[in-house]
Amino acid sequence: MKRIIIAALVCIALSLIPLKPIEITLNILYGLIGVLFSVAMSLIIAFDGSKINNLELKKGIRDSIHETRNNFLIIFTACSIFFVVYSLLPNSLQQVTWLEKDSFKLYSTWSVSVLCFLLYTIIVLIYNYIDLQQLYEDIEDELAKDTNK
Repeated sequence: MKRIIIAALVCIALSLIPLKPIEITLNILYGLIGVLFSVAMSLIIAFDGSKINNLELKKGIRDSIHETRNNFLIIFTACSIFFVVYSLLPNSLQQVTWLEKDSFKLYSTWSVSVLCFLLYTIIVLIYNYIDLQQLYEDIEDELAKDTNK
């Protein structure tokens, strides 16, 4: 959770970059995140531990799956809140001017912040996919050990 808060703060700081991403880009990225999240949750829900006889191993695997599931839920929820809050902002607040002097203007464009957080979310989801794949490979290895005994 601390990493997500730090990432959100960094993304807000990056909103000082003078860019304005196209709205459709943000929508497409959020749609991609929705697909990644739903596929991940289906992989987690489809897990079947009935072939695992070792109770300690089964408990360890369940704990790992619950941790991965919680990671997916937390990052998707944070991303959704970030995206929805941005979407509800009136146009007058989409860009906030912090300082304006002569020819210098310092402002935040919240769409850059949202873009950065969406990209961060995609990276975290992919990282969690890799963890999930590693977990499934570990399960296969343990099942193979039990079978060969």
